Amino acid sequence: MVPTDLRARIRSAYRATSVQEGHRSFSDFVAGLLEAEATRLEGRYNDGRRFAGGQEPLTPGRPLDA
Repeated sequence: MVPTDLRARIRSAYRATSVQEGHRSFSDFVAGLLEAEATRLEGRYNDGRRFAGGQEPLTPGRPLDA
């Protein structure tokens, strides 16, 4: 679950910049954020290549900080 304050922050950023940044929808904006983070992680941990196994279900369990 996305914390309420982060959700509000992201929605505010979208509203303030969507025209200038050319985001067609809020979903387009969020997809761009996710793409940027995936690219960063791939570059840092996988020599810039996509990680394998993305179609596999995630293992259920408690959050890492619990």
